Amino acid sequence: MVLLALVLFVTIFLIYHLYWKRRNLPAEEKVLDVTKHFIKKIKADSANEHTNIVSHVNVCVASIINSILFSYDFNDERIAEFEILKKILEDQVQLFQSPQLLMLIPYYKYVRHIPFLRRGFQQFFACQQTLFNFFRGQIKEHLANHDPDLDEEPRDFVGAFLKQMHKDEKEKVENSDFNMDQILSLVNDIWVAGQETTSVTVLFSVIYLIRNPKAQQKLHEELDHVIASDRLITTADRNNLTYTQAVINVSDFYNI
Repeated sequence: MVLLALVLFVTIFLIYHLYWKRRNLPAEEKVLDVTKHFIKKIKADSANEHTNIVSHVNVCVASIINSILFSYDFNDERIAEFEILKKILEDQVQLFQSPQLLMLIPYYKYVRHIPFLRRGFQQFFACQQTLFNFFRGQIKEHLANHDPDLDEEPRDFVGAFLKQMHKDEKEKVENSDFNMDQILSLVNDIWVAGQETTSVTVLFSVIYLIRNPKAQQKLHEELDHVIASDRLITTADRNNLTYTQAVINVSDFYNI
């Protein structure tokens, strides 16, 4: 359970403070809702001889990001959607890491028609376009249901962005940063970069603890002392979990 507790705390700590520290939205509630489902899945899977924690963490992180951006997670009914997006993202990352693309992307307009390079570029941008189409679809759905005159807190990041965008349009703000191109770029950056980096950081923390039993024991003792129950860890516990934060910081440092 110490590994599960660390996974939950790292996920909450990174997502909540990287993306939502300055936003007046119930982000932590979204995180906790997803982690409850995550715990349920881990407990069910623990009855087996082996637990695929990589798969569980990937789904959990993607669900948190998606819930914050679009107000829905990748539950059992939507797991196929996640698998498709994950495969596209993995393909894109693999293509980007190939030596020829990595070195020649800055010179794309000059080398894109070279036969032995063209296919790799086409595959890379096809993956990017597929992800963009998914994000455009989510934004379009939000636009269809968005009432700019409704005085209530937005449910998610896209809703908050659209609310400010319409406010700027109404006030005729010139050169506003709140526009359709910007929201598409932001959503892509948060989803694509957040998914891969956060999942890797969480999983590295798990490996770090497995290979450092003394750190694992001290972490377990602090969690038992501060939490002392089966409740979920929240960001309100952060100041009382100094050793846990130190473990997270060390894991993050070595992962970088």
